[in-house]
Amino acid sequence: SMSVADKLDILGALALLVKPDGIILKNEVYFESFTSMFKYSVMVNWYDNPIMCSQVMVMGSNTVDFLTPTLKDTDVETLFIKPLKEIDDPFEYYHDYAKNTTSRPVCYKANSDKSSKQEKSPGILLILETENTSVNLEDVDALKDILTGVLDEEGLTVVSTEVAQSVDSRAFVSIILQEGYVVARTVPEHNYVGFDIHFWSSFHKQEGVKVSLLAAVKGERKASSSFRIIAGGMFGKSTWKDDEKRRGPGSTEGCDATVDDVAYTAKQVSINKAFAEMAFLVDDGELKALVLCGDDMTTCKSNSDVLKEKDNIGQVVNVGCPMVKDFNRFSENAEEILDSCMNHLAETIEMSVEKDGLFN
Repeated sequence: SMSVADKLDILGALALLVKPDGIILKNEVYFESFTSMFKYSVMVNWYDNPIMCSQVMVMGSNTVDFLTPTLKDTDVETLFIKPLKEIDDPFEYYHDYAKNTTSRPVCYKANSDKSSKQEKSPGILLILETENTSVNLEDVDALKDILTGVLDEEGLTVVSTEVAQSVDSRAFVSIILQEGYVVARTVPEHNYVGFDIHFWSSFHKQEGVKVSLLAAVKGERKASSSFRIIAGGMFGKSTWKDDEKRRGPGSTEGCDATVDDVAYTAKQVSINKAFAEMAFLVDDGELKALVLCGDDMTTCKSNSDVLKEKDNIGQVVNVGCPMVKDFNRFSENAEEILDSCMNHLAETIEMSVEKDGLFN
């Protein structure tokens, strides 16, 4: 995925935006990535659709277990999914499911405290459209005073203001701030005000400003809309280090994962020991053991090291397919990779049998 910041890609940024009890959904093959990021993951596949690349939907959540869902009839008209009362098997389209108790929340925290020089300064532009307003939009000077008062109450520093009247009583109110600027465009005949709220610092105040401006022009909340985009910023602000920490999604929940690391190591050690103890169940003299490793040869080595400590284990052979790392079953060369893996395993096993005899 494309990089959003140092050590944070787009998928990681999206994961930080998911509510604690929420679900993230993507219509691409991200199942393997989701299994490491979320406790519960599932991939749904539509086999009846024409497959150009893949027709899948991947969901991930840290609280919602997709094997024990609470289904609700939302009374939404659907074209493909049957009505709830007609669904016999809720797992009909499930292709993959994973429950990962060692999943780790995405960690991202800015390193601005360690930086002595500001290298980038993006701004954030919030577009707010308010309709069905009931404030007097034709009295532009009064509107200017209302807006500057609201911004002052939100803790912003007003530098200057300007009013530009246009035809049909329409007007522009421009307010320059230390933190950015706000421009209001009024259309009195339609009871409409559009706001450009452009900040290059104090980004955490932008949402509060949006709510306060909507209230100031007495607009209907249901009739308003807003969106944000990354825009130009401003260098030289004294608060840039604090702004860097606040800009964008962030979470330090998964950063201090010492306990998780210990827990994972303990679980892996237990698995290794259990694997080794199983060898005693085979009463056939000195054993020659074969360990299938997948693409993780490091974990495989720890398994084989435990086996070698047992008196009845004469030889341990590790076999794996490094070529299947990050394997995508829907890629154009998927079949070629699988054939290569099968040939590699067969050749490795045949060579071992020819050299040291059969496995137990």
